[in-house]
Amino acid sequence: MKIEYFNLLKQFIFSWQFLVVVFIIVTKKGWIELIKGLRVKYKKQNLDVSANQEQDENNLSSEEEVQNTQKVLENLREKEGEIEKKNRDIEEQKSLITELFGIVEFYEFSFLNYYFVYNTKMALFWISTSGNTTRELFLKAYPLPPELKIENEELEKESILNALLTYRLIEMTDTNQLCITEKGKRYLTFSNMIKLK
Repeated sequence: MKIEYFNLLKQFIFSWQFLVVVFIIVTKKGWIELIKGLRVKYKKQNLDVSANQEQDENNLSSEEEVQNTQKVLENLREKEGEIEKKNRDIEEQKSLITELFGIVEFYEFSFLNYYFVYNTKMALFWISTSGNTTRELFLKAYPLPPELKIENEELEKESILNALLTYRLIEMTDTNQLCITEKGKRYLTFSNMIKLK
């Protein structure tokens, strides 16, 4: 059973789906910033075009000015409609990306729920409720269940910390404090260990 699980895990980690999931998770902020940047750039270009058209019209005669003004107004209305459509498209894309990240996170949390042993989940909960803690304090103070009869408790605790850090459920601050990340809080909620406030 363990060999089958290990082979399945190995196949998943080296698959293109896993790379896509990791790429999406790692570049989430970049995608959002790209969409915001495109939105601002598109608005700026439309305003520049409108300003240039207005300057050219000032040099024409009054009849031509009236006709051109009407054309400019029509163009502006069309551009405004296009901008509104682009804004709706951008909002739809943002919503789709957010939904996609939710799906990715669901599968990642499902995997972690299966992958993490009870001690790892409890360690994450312990870090979330202990306030300020350091690696050293965790290694000394975190209690492992005595019924498990673990020979090298320090090695077990180091493994737990490394797993939590690897999956970014906790992080080490500049002052060497261990603290739970937002992702870690969401995972605890997902695994029904806490409720979001």
